Amino acid sequence: MPIIAFLGKDINDYQANIAKYLEGLHFFCPVHGLELTHHAEYDRRIKDFHAVISIHRLGCPLKDCHYTRAILPDFLQPYKQYSAEEIEAVLFDAPACESVLDINTEASISTVRRWISQYRPILDEKISRLKSDIYQIVEKVVNETTLDPTRPMETIQKLLLLLPLIRRSTILGAAFIYANALSIPT
Repeated sequence: MPIIAFLGKDINDYQANIAKYLEGLHFFCPVHGLELTHHAEYDRRIKDFHAVISIHRLGCPLKDCHYTRAILPDFLQPYKQYSAEEIEAVLFDAPACESVLDINTEASISTVRRWISQYRPILDEKISRLKSDIYQIVEKVVNETTLDPTRPMETIQKLLLLLPLIRRSTILGAAFIYANALSIPT
């Protein structure tokens, strides 16, 4: 699973400043404890922006270690061709719509259905993790009665307001950043 980090507010910021953003983040090999260094790059297509960007991979500096991780900007989601912004808009709209046909998106109906079914457990896991982070970081317990279990994106949005602000471009991105906590600059 790639690491999600704030690497720019949008594609243009990402492409112009990726080196600067990566300098501010520090990731370590779980086997050797050494800081990961640039390993390679690969192209990633973003359908709704009609763009292709380079994704950076970091790796352990020891030649015998094959540990690598891709670092995705938070405006993307792992293994998805659409931006996090597009997926997020669908996930916000889904509870209010009677049918997936009512959701305004470039994505196909089958893609929208897949996102809704795939993201429900992911969102539940992120909500659980954010509640834990709130307890550990801010030392508060979340009042469950203020959260609507049928609207997970709104729940995540509310929970993020209880945590220290981090640089992010999307709500999904922030949830993923807090979930892997490795990408918060030190």
